[in-house]
Amino acid sequence: VLLAEIELALRALISLAVGGDLLIACAKVSLTSRYGEEKIPTSLNEMAFNDYIQLVGHGDNWRYFEPVLGGMRETVRTKLVEIRDLRNDVFHFKREVTWDDHERLVECRDWVLRKARMADARVKGALI
Repeated sequence: VLLAEIELALRALISLAVGGDLLIACAKVSLTSRYGEEKIPTSLNEMAFNDYIQLVGHGDNWRYFEPVLGGMRETVRTKLVEIRDLRNDVFHFKREVTWDDHERLVECRDWVLRKARMADARVKGALI
């Protein structure tokens, strides 16, 4: 459940930052070397968690994500890598999940939900 909350909130933040054609443009910038020009995923549903990291953490794309994720690009990227690694351990049964892992997931979930609430407040404030 924690991993689902993290991933869904991260997708929502990415969509808020770069919807539609801008998502595709950012994917081309950050994912071409991995997929090649013809096979770049063009929607978040087609992307793996690692693709989110590449998308958000790419220097040319950061200007779009900084308003919703805040902080420094490398700090955000490091946090997302930590989430990805723990997510992969859980989903692929690589090891037993410890209480410390659970606590890290709670902290990561709280972090991404806090970012989502802040972004939502900014959007609602802009609409008023």
